Amino acid sequence: MKRALIFILAFIILLTLTACAHEHEFGEWETVKEATCTEDGLKERACSCGEKESETLVTTGHEFGEWEIVEDPSCVADGIKERFCSCGEKESEVIPQTEAVLSTSCFTINGVYVDDSKTENGLSTVYLFYTLTAETSNLTATQVLIDVVVDGVNTYTPVMKKDNIPYFTDYYYSAYNEDVYVGSSLNVCQVYEMGSGELAEGKLFTLQSHDLDVSDINFSINEVKTLNGIEEIAKDLNADVYTAKYEKQQAMVADADSATEQAVKNGLNGYYWSFYAYPSSYEIEFSSPNNFSIKSGFGLFNTGTYTVHAGCIVLYYPTNGEEIMVPFTCNTDGTPAFDNNGSILMPTLADQFVVDPDYDGRE
Repeated sequence: MKRALIFILAFIILLTLTACAHEHEFGEWETVKEATCTEDGLKERACSCGEKESETLVTTGHEFGEWEIVEDPSCVADGIKERFCSCGEKESEVIPQTEAVLSTSCFTINGVYVDDSKTENGLSTVYLFYTLTAETSNLTATQVLIDVVVDGVNTYTPVMKKDNIPYFTDYYYSAYNEDVYVGSSLNVCQVYEMGSGELAEGKLFTLQSHDLDVSDINFSINEVKTLNGIEEIAKDLNADVYTAKYEKQQAMVADADSATEQAVKNGLNGYYWSFYAYPSSYEIEFSSPNNFSIKSGFGLFNTGTYTVHAGCIVLYYPTNGEEIMVPFTCNTDGTPAFDNNGSILMPTLADQFVVDPDYDGRE
């Protein structure tokens, strides 16, 4: 019995030693579960004896594509950009709000103003002052060169306001075209009538033009000044120029002495002037003692009276109370100047008869 037990123990020890001497020979790794952007995977390999070995496949993490801009930033709001992983995961980032852009190589805004004294029927009068600079090619300034677009929705085209002419003479303001040649520049004024609700915080103003690249220009209400009257606007835009103009205008509208008044009447009464002011031709005739009549090429007719001042005449329409100031030329000694036919010289007569949508008597 004792020998039998010794034999059994020896056999067990032999089997144990044989088992310990076996080395696993694993096959190729096989993926049991693929790793994803957010979850680990698993791979395994097996030995011929049935033993298995496994390893974790670490999550790959998101692999995003290129950024795409969903909303461009502006001077009134941040923009947004997005990118996507192949799994559909989206990543977004804010593009910081930009500064206002008021100039390009050929275009510079000098001022944007709202005339607080001219808000009627929900419309506000807005002035845009800018400089055109012809660097590499000639440019043409027109009164409809620039449109203003609010929030990319509402577009406003320029209008003509004849009462601006005495104040902004250092800015081009006419219904006629003006060429700007390479190496030169031109100051331009354009006027718009906008819904008062457009002039609010958060509104984005951009410009558009068929003839000029102003697509980069954008600004907010922070760049717009609200002042009371075109005199205040002219003063803020250029105080020195305004002061000189104001003094000149005050001298022009001062009372005329009797000799000047009679001389001007002699150079007006019995004479007529023909001229063109977009979009019509006109003929104005003066008669004694201080009357005038005007007709347009469209057949419209009106009459009124005039008064003589030190440097201008003022036409008055009794039908609607409108007044038009027409300067006349003076000699170096301050006396009125006349042409060879004896009529008074009024070289800017046509400029005073620009299109005015508020006036119902003339085109």
